[in-house]
Amino acid sequence: MYKLSIKNEVNGREYGSTWESQSEKNKYLDKIIAKQGWGLPERSISEEEISDALRARIISTQITPATEDEPEKIVHLVKADYVITETNLNLSKTYRNQKKIEARKKDYPSIEEVLHILLDHGVDSEQYASLQAERAAIKLKHALEK
Repeated sequence: MYKLSIKNEVNGREYGSTWESQSEKNKYLDKIIAKQGWGLPERSISEEEISDALRARIISTQITPATEDEPEKIVHLVKADYVITETNLNLSKTYRNQKKIEARKKDYPSIEEVLHILLDHGVDSEQYASLQAERAAIKLKHALEK
């Protein structure tokens, strides 16, 4: 699972989403970047067109010297309006432990089955001991990371 956090540095807006696969995440990123949904991407702007606000966002400047036919040309590379932070949740211990807890819940006996054993046989019965052993085995099968 992948988490995206996007912050538009120009207007302060923040966006976020989670995706099951890297390919789904990448399709989404490509689509929104193409639509300029979070703001303008990294871009080149000539010296004549650059504003004071954009001047603070310049990454680099390329100067083409003047020739006999052309005047000097200055083009600035301006960073994107937004910053994208990607987190691979599969690398997160907390995320992996949450997935293991979900798997445990699927493997555990149902509440009805537990109640049936408790009410019909009691806590000193073989059935209850068997239930506890099954629960311990499930915990070992889906052991949490420390």
